[in-house]
Amino acid sequence: MKRTFILLITIMVVGTVSAQKQGLAFAVKAGSMGPGIELAFPIGDKLVIRAGGSAFNVSKTQIERGDDVDVRFDADVTWGGFSGLVDFHPFKNGFRLTGGAYVDNREVTAAGVAISEFDLDGKIFQPERLGSLSATFKYDQAVSPYLGIGFGDMTRGSRLGFLFDIGVIYTGKPTFEMTGTGMIAQTANWATRMEEGLTTFTWMPVVSLGLSFRIL
Repeated sequence: MKRTFILLITIMVVGTVSAQKQGLAFAVKAGSMGPGIELAFPIGDKLVIRAGGSAFNVSKTQIERGDDVDVRFDADVTWGGFSGLVDFHPFKNGFRLTGGAYVDNREVTAAGVAISEFDLDGKIFQPERLGSLSATFKYDQAVSPYLGIGFGDMTRGSRLGFLFDIGVIYTGKPTFEMTGTGMIAQTANWATRMEEGLTTFTWMPVVSLGLSFRIL
């Protein structure tokens, strides 16, 4: 009887200590929104608030040498944003339902410019006469709502954890703009037709993986 009582007391103490293992945590993540970090804090047994940011930027220059003219292409991709999310853990384990919003920072710019002479039926045109063409693809909606599911609770349990998220962002319709100079300036008129083809790109999937560490 004495041993049983001691065992019950031990189980209660261990359970209480385990339940108290929750608090502020941070994570390092990577996914479709780029690499980033997150902070999280639990509220009660089933809710967790998360805030984070991600950023990804790539610039590239490439020269295409053709039979008629050489063209230099410059491209710049900025991808990422800030997030504010609330996780609901219905079963008090790692599984969660997530809702919140992203503050977007996603834009793609590209430009092409002739860097050699152009021979048209024996008539030579200098590069500056041919001109240049630039294009911008971006999301104008400042705040985009997010819904998703995931696994992992970095605020409870062991200090180190694994995170997985999958969901969608409602981004609104993106915009596409083109401007041109010189002889190829008329090509910029294609922008209206291309933007019309983007009307279905109002939802963007989001997938991410992460490693978390509980501070408290």
